[in-house]
Amino acid sequence: MTANLAWAMASANLEPIGAVDTAFGGNSTLCKLLGVDPLTPGFWDYLLGPFVVGRQVEPTVSAVGNIRVVSNGRLTSHAVNWALSDMVAALGRDPGKVGDYVLEEIGRLVTRYLMPHGVGIVVVDLPSTASVGPVAWAFLMRASVVNLVVQAGSTHLDEAREALGLISAVNQQRAQLGVRPLVTYLIINSALPNDNTTNQL
Repeated sequence: MTANLAWAMASANLEPIGAVDTAFGGNSTLCKLLGVDPLTPGFWDYLLGPFVVGRQVEPTVSAVGNIRVVSNGRLTSHAVNWALSDMVAALGRDPGKVGDYVLEEIGRLVTRYLMPHGVGIVVVDLPSTASVGPVAWAFLMRASVVNLVVQAGSTHLDEAREALGLISAVNQQRAQLGVRPLVTYLIINSALPNDNTTNQL
């Protein structure tokens, strides 16, 4: 879905479109569909480098037509989870400090590594919010539009409701800051006959 969106936007825009993959390890559908090696230095290497190798790791920006792609990176899902724990510990287990750190680094990723390529719009492929809560929150705080994609017969309703709950919480914070709420679309992918997912959500 994210790859299709990136291709469609890149075809309709004169300026390049940025795409950031935040999947874990080799599980990247976005990078595979765009023909980018998911194990080049990427998002997780950049965000968690100070807690894994003791320094910031520069992400590779790959050009695919009019799309500029930052891969998910070389860290496995286990390495990401361990490094996220190390990050939280290093920041004193303070939710505010963790959120501020992730928010600042995501902003720097866009301004330092994507905008110099002429990117004005960035699409992000986020996995389940359950495993990357602070990261999902930070991206949503900086976003304008969010597409919540539900795979009928595959996505657990609790998982989708958790994502909707996070979006609602982010919108409350945005309102307190005087920022417009997220434009949110619920997309039912591969809906089954008589599927009732939308009504249940």
